[in-house]
Amino acid sequence: LATCETTALTCIPGSPLPANRLLYWRVQALRGLPENRLYGPVSLTRSLKTLPEPPLLLAPASGETVESIRPEFSWQLSGGALRYEVQICRDSTCAQRVISTSGSGEWFTPSVDLPRDAQLFWRVRQRGMYGAGPWSETGRSFFTRNPPPAPALLKPLSGQVLAPGQPITLGW
Repeated sequence: LATCETTALTCIPGSPLPANRLLYWRVQALRGLPENRLYGPVSLTRSLKTLPEPPLLLAPASGETVESIRPEFSWQLSGGALRYEVQICRDSTCAQRVISTSGSGEWFTPSVDLPRDAQLFWRVRQRGMYGAGPWSETGRSFFTRNPPPAPALLKPLSGQVLAPGQPITLGW
């Protein structure tokens, strides 16, 4: 993946490590100029694990006003994610969580109503083979509206049998 050549005792590879992977590394000392180089023995091999990248949030968009109090949240996962965690909060640091859940896939719809007429924040992170990655962008907010509640049906009763041709009164 990467090679470092340095006179220091540390090295920063030139390209970022791939996400959600098991990687191995080792070091070999060398002395001399390229045309007259002496190589020492190779060190023992060590392993390291990388976490998944944060997902890209898709909807709701930042600052969007959603029509439903149970909107669909969607994001784009990066490779190798096994599960996701979603938090919907009253503040940008998610100290005041409204919903905190996990699942699989690239979307989530709350099973309970979100607060009405509110600014809320949301974030997602992926869980990979080696743990949870960082949260998606912070401060991603959206607004809920205050739709009227669903009416309760009163009459006729469910399954009630009515004679044909009779006037009917629907009540709620």
